[in-house]
Amino acid sequence: MFAAVSSLSNRHDYPLSNSFIFDSGSTCHITNNPDRIHNYRPPIHGDFIWAGNSQIWIKGYGSIVIQLEHKQRVEKLVLHDVAICPDILCNIVSFRVLRKQGLWWDTQSDPTAVKRSDGSTVCELAELYGQWVLEYRPNGSEDRVALHAHSQTSRTRRRPQQAPALLWHKRLGHPGPAAIEHLVQQAEGVRVKGVTTVQCDACGRAKIRRQISRAPRINDQGPAERLAIDFHSYENQSYNKEKSQLLITDRYSRFQWDFYLTDNRTAKSIIRVLSNFLTFLQNQYNITPKVIETDNEITTVKPDVERWIRGQGIAVEPSAPDTQAQNGGAERSGV
Repeated sequence: MFAAVSSLSNRHDYPLSNSFIFDSGSTCHITNNPDRIHNYRPPIHGDFIWAGNSQIWIKGYGSIVIQLEHKQRVEKLVLHDVAICPDILCNIVSFRVLRKQGLWWDTQSDPTAVKRSDGSTVCELAELYGQWVLEYRPNGSEDRVALHAHSQTSRTRRRPQQAPALLWHKRLGHPGPAAIEHLVQQAEGVRVKGVTTVQCDACGRAKIRRQISRAPRINDQGPAERLAIDFHSYENQSYNKEKSQLLITDRYSRFQWDFYLTDNRTAKSIIRVLSNFLTFLQNQYNITPKVIETDNEITTVKPDVERWIRGQGIAVEPSAPDTQAQNGGAERSGV
């Protein structure tokens, strides 16, 4: 294993000995601080790197998390297979390794930056002491990371988190408006912008009980093969003493047949009308219906009619309870 780095005299005198520099010549990531290593594994006997004309033995490998500066924010980058060399002058991030991971060095931007394949920026580089620096840690200040120290530490009070009510609603698992109001009063460091009444689409869909749909049905049957049946009652008895009407609609042609009943549309009367109607279709047009759409009156109130229809080899498709729109072909509601 080989790596090319600049040769300097004394590690402890070098101002970047605790920092990570960006090196286009190094073939691997290198660190001189084994205390930052995670997932340590021992080296293979004889592993070393070249630094100038000197050999530096590798004491092991592992992973390191470095902190990068991007738009006044600190981003984290995990480096794997980092060689541990306590005698190296500084820590090195290999551009060759990052390039294999899809990152590239944009030297045209100001400041220069490490970017992803889609052009988004991972971090900006700082030019310090003649080197391009990814993570700057001044000597003697191990706790300071990146190019600027954080203004907020564990000893300072964090500024209140200000966010719209809808964002707090999503963060807390979609509670009600009353819970959002109590959040401001009972929790520290929380500020809610705007009113606490939220209009959440996810909550609305979860609590929905009924949704109107006017989507047209796909009718792949021919004329009179799919029929819709419905009943209409008269408030007052007609001149001919008719009390109700049986309406049959052809879903294909929208053609309708109406039949008038003088009784309270008993199962016997309905079966007689349907029997005559099916005979009419067979004799006149050589058509046998395949499906009859109906509301729940036939399936629940008059099950004898449903059994008779199924006995003729015709499928019955009832609508959902209290949902007349599904039987729109006969109800004259929708399509």
